[in-house]
Amino acid sequence: MKKPAHKTPLPLTIITALLLLLTATSTPAMQTVQTGDPRHNPDNYISVDFDNAPLKEVIFTIADYAGAPFVFNDLGDLLISWTQRDIYKHDVITAFTAAVTAIGLTCQLIDGPNPFYLIKQDSQLTQGGAEHATGIYHLQNISAEAVKDAAEILYGQKLSVGFFEGNQTVAFSGSTGLVQDFSKLLQQIDRPLDDDLEVIRLKHISVRTGLKALADLQVLESNSFFPDHWNSSILVRGTAHQRSVARLALNAIDQPQEGWVDQVAFVHTTGVDQATEILTGLYNQLEIRTIGSNRLLISGPADQVDKATATLTRIDGTGLQVKVEAIIAYLTDREFKELGLRLSYENSSFFGAINNNILDTLITRNTGLLIDYFNDVLGLSFAAKDGNAHGEILSSPMLTVLNGQAARIHVGQNVPYLSRANFNQNDGQDTGTSIERQDVGITFRVQPYIEPDGDFIHLTVDQVVSNVTGDSALGQQAVDIIFDKKEISSTVLVADGDTIFLGGLRTEETGKATDHIPFLSALPIIGQLFTYDADQHEQRHLIVSLRVNVIEKNS
Repeated sequence: MKKPAHKTPLPLTIITALLLLLTATSTPAMQTVQTGDPRHNPDNYISVDFDNAPLKEVIFTIADYAGAPFVFNDLGDLLISWTQRDIYKHDVITAFTAAVTAIGLTCQLIDGPNPFYLIKQDSQLTQGGAEHATGIYHLQNISAEAVKDAAEILYGQKLSVGFFEGNQTVAFSGSTGLVQDFSKLLQQIDRPLDDDLEVIRLKHISVRTGLKALADLQVLESNSFFPDHWNSSILVRGTAHQRSVARLALNAIDQPQEGWVDQVAFVHTTGVDQATEILTGLYNQLEIRTIGSNRLLISGPADQVDKATATLTRIDGTGLQVKVEAIIAYLTDREFKELGLRLSYENSSFFGAINNNILDTLITRNTGLLIDYFNDVLGLSFAAKDGNAHGEILSSPMLTVLNGQAARIHVGQNVPYLSRANFNQNDGQDTGTSIERQDVGITFRVQPYIEPDGDFIHLTVDQVVSNVTGDSALGQQAVDIIFDKKEISSTVLVADGDTIFLGGLRTEETGKATDHIPFLSALPIIGQLFTYDADQHEQRHLIVSLRVNVIEKNS
């Protein structure tokens, strides 16, 4: 492409721009000591100052300086004003591209055997009036198609995004604030994608909110993203395109609240008048108004609104329920060690190099019933033999309870026993007795408190396993009764959907143990060859396994 000869002198603005381009200028801020980094060399920076200059002349000037070919249609007498100082020499075309978008043009690199920059008009970049702005971004790692798909999901018609097939440049237009936010968002997410698993860390919103957003926006299949509450992250599996869309969507939502905000909060148990009185006394900067019979409109500084909402959640509850699945079991020494090895293996594998098989085991293990997972633990080494010297599941209760409330389940007997007897001192005759009753069996009690963000639950657990020992004399007199009682009481912090194990209560039992090979031990005559009986001293461990899930109100 050859620059045409001019019959008239160049305008003063063009001469000024040429001088500025050919003679790099430096400002006091650029007076740094030259090092090996070319960006520290002031000679690698230029400044431009065009004032109503013909766009064609500006294009020729940029092409000459950058050594890059440009292709464009007849631009007529289109003028441009562009003033910018201290542009790094390799960023000249990027700066020029951003400048021409302000007058409704796109400048995009067309790859091929002979790459060039195409300048063309785009009506989408100029519609909407003075309140609209335009932007352009050269993507380095993620695809322009993924950006366009994510923008359509997030913003709909509010943001117009365009790109050329096979090109990594996107142009976007919308309101000034939206364009600025989208440009910052692209800078945050445009980074390399390596594996098919990506961890997206959240800064301002809860993991629960992020998961709900991905589900509501239908960005991915429901089995493609998983919570990591302890690290405030969401794990996303899928193609590079799918993960780019998910990352862009989450980054757009994961923004801090600033300035004066309005927040609608639901009141479930306290009452709106009492809640208003409490919050007004604690946070005098807020405006709190009643909406209907069960809602409050809380207005004020963002940090104060967040604190007030968290306080309301703690004093009122969230209207959420908690489902607690429990497995209460006795494990033998061998099974107890196998359980510990398995859990240790899974935890170490999770933070190490995870292959697909291990990953599938880890991130899907909490689906289905907890008893299925626990039976899998108990069955680790029992594939080839059967017997009666194994652990047993005593109970598998499942409770659903409102946040902050207590729930209890008891399975067993109510045994009477003699607590007091009165005798006549003179003749020794019984003058009266007092009989009390004791619950014997399995008692399970829980009380959950959901944290305001919904990601974690404080769970108070009381587990009692009791029975009447074989040495007790169970008769009509209800005397000499000995109760054997094992109890676990604890308060734990558990993430939504996680499984925890409580245990450590060990007892020693003596008895007969029989191991046999299934089917073969039942054969006549030779069956005894596949059966082994022995006296056995066995250590048994009481284990309580819990899985906790927060249930939405409409679930």
